[in-house]
Amino acid sequence: MNSRRWFWATLGLVAGGALFSASFSYAFDIFGIYRDAHGRSLPVYGLHRSKADDRYAKFLLNQHYVPENFSGLIIGSSGLANWQLPDMGELHYYTEATPASNATEQGIFVRQALKRGHFQGALIELFPAMTGEHRVYEGIETEKSSDAFATINSVGSEIDMLLVKFHLQKNLYFPDGARDLMVSSRVTPDLPIPLAPIDPVALASQRELVKELEADGVRVVYVVTPIYEPVYLKHVGEMQTYLNTVLAALPPAPVLNLNDDQHAAFSSVVDNFDDDLHLSLAGAARIEARLNTELPPLLEQAKLIENPSASRP
Repeated sequence: MNSRRWFWATLGLVAGGALFSASFSYAFDIFGIYRDAHGRSLPVYGLHRSKADDRYAKFLLNQHYVPENFSGLIIGSSGLANWQLPDMGELHYYTEATPASNATEQGIFVRQALKRGHFQGALIELFPAMTGEHRVYEGIETEKSSDAFATINSVGSEIDMLLVKFHLQKNLYFPDGARDLMVSSRVTPDLPIPLAPIDPVALASQRELVKELEADGVRVVYVVTPIYEPVYLKHVGEMQTYLNTVLAALPPAPVLNLNDDQHAAFSSVVDNFDDDLHLSLAGAARIEARLNTELPPLLEQAKLIENPSASRP
């Protein structure tokens, strides 16, 4: 084959591959970008290559899928990442929380959803991971809608989708954004809590995110992640100092502290945890059942904080 034929053959192969990839992306539309996403069930795919895969997918899913199907948001790091809250009246929650995430990164996801949706409630995690740094993984802040179309990341996610469909690979994510953390059970009462110093940029990001949510009419409730009680009691002073500092910097909102005395019967049970800081799937299911009772009055309280006139006769 001479050089000209080789050139045209190579060009044709590349063009054909690109056309196939583009057609595949459009046909399956695993991020809900190209057609109506309402009523669809779209989990994250592509979790098995790097920490950026799930972030890349959530960035795109927040553009149409999340605002068209959900009315509540769970915002945080790994402590809330396996939470699947039951529907509470008109509230249908999507779990934005992602392992190793922080307030800056979570804000990037949530702002995509706020562009097109109106949310009634948001749970925001209060834990050192959210304010320990403001790094975002692999340029997530520069992603755009066109990245769902025949890019390396989209092709990788589509391949993973096929592997899941043919039962060759287990997907760890659920259509409501929650995931199986796959943490091997190793509760260690002597393990110290990673109380990282507060990053002022991350704390400012969390404050601005809360302000944006409340300005959009979203009722905010702060959630203090449950910690295995023997570990928590060793660090209760440090945790309280952290909470006092963070709450003084954030807009006022109701606080659900899952480490207080009211929840000791839950946090003292080792089977509720995969490790000292992360709930097992069974533990997450138990806390979700409790929240079905505890959250509604807190959301009403949040409504009154945002609109004090609502409490007047």
